[in-house]
Amino acid sequence: MSSWIHVSGVFNIDGVKNLTVEEIEMSFEQLIDARLGKELSYDDIYYNDVYINENECLPLGSEGTLQKSICFNRVEDSINIGAITVFGNLRGCYNVDEYIEWFKKKCELFYIRQAVVTVTNGWETKTWTYGEEENGMD
Repeated sequence: MSSWIHVSGVFNIDGVKNLTVEEIEMSFEQLIDARLGKELSYDDIYYNDVYINENECLPLGSEGTLQKSICFNRVEDSINIGAITVFGNLRGCYNVDEYIEWFKKKCELFYIRQAVVTVTNGWETKTWTYGEEENGMD
């Protein structure tokens, strides 16, 4: 029987912390790839001979990575840049805490307005909300 992790998360961001010189030249999509990681499919892993550096991709299961979607805020005078969703199912994975910790580490790279993630493996489900520790809700 295979094990699966199911992840659903969103980062609502106001900005990016500590931009490097290289990152300033990037498009927003490239910057998000650099900070969160790139998506890889089953075909990328097994057929397309893609070099896999796990530090450069989203969390990886045996059939690919999580996926992400970027929603830009088009209001010119808003401080909020937009939202990034991270979602998917990872085969061959079971440690819920590992994905909660990944999400927390990624929050440190941005100025976060709101962020929340729910991770389940079928028998354990955990939800983490940005700011819980500061508000005594841990």
